[in-house]
Amino acid sequence: MKYLTSVDGRVCDLSELRSDLPYVMQRIHTLHGRAYNVEHHLALLCEASAELLGFTPLVDADKVRAAVAELLDMAHAPTQFSVPVAMRLNSRGEHILIVERPTFGAGAYLRAKRVDVAPVVCHTQFDEWESSASVAYDALLDHRSYARGGERAIPVSEAGYVMSRPWLLTLVVAGDTVYSPSEHHSVEYAVARRAVEAAGMHFVVRPIPLALLDRADEILFIDIMGIIAATKIGDHRLSFSAAIRLARQMQP
Repeated sequence: MKYLTSVDGRVCDLSELRSDLPYVMQRIHTLHGRAYNVEHHLALLCEASAELLGFTPLVDADKVRAAVAELLDMAHAPTQFSVPVAMRLNSRGEHILIVERPTFGAGAYLRAKRVDVAPVVCHTQFDEWESSASVAYDALLDHRSYARGGERAIPVSEAGYVMSRPWLLTLVVAGDTVYSPSEHHSVEYAVARRAVEAAGMHFVVRPIPLALLDRADEILFIDIMGIIAATKIGDHRLSFSAAIRLARQMQP
């Protein structure tokens, strides 16, 4: 497979992509060459661009779908597995599509690798949209979690409450109830909520104090491609049975 990018329709090798410009982005789930939830992703991209970059782009959903399908074909992306495609809009107004690494699942799925998690205090609120700034900040949070014995950070507010990112949800499971610390307008949030309801579980939005995580059955991270289940937080070991149930119901 080739790693390609499309910049305003011009296809080139990913190594040629200029990456020093600020951008807003959405990650799109694709399977069999089809891009899912394009209208929803585009609406969020336009909101983010207006708020963070100062202009609203003119991007057509049908053209995005066709461009994604063409780019996947040119990249020789596997058709039997889901492939994420990052959609960016940078400060020059360039619309960019990037073929990312294929997954090993067909549709939203449960990752085989589980992760140890550690709480990391955030000194800022998350925007509703992913951007070049949030990508860097996410990497910083995970790096800070390593010093606390984790592989993935659980963002925590200065007041001691669990935080969730719209593009990487933090969900806490206790019994048949899935708790989210906040509501979001993201595609990821809509996909997760539908899966919880389809699995016959309860979805509750409420503040989650960090101290309660020691009584959680499971801690899950959900992005556009599926679910990552936590192994443990501190000395508290976690299950992943609800993650399996949700993965069976989760649709991209």
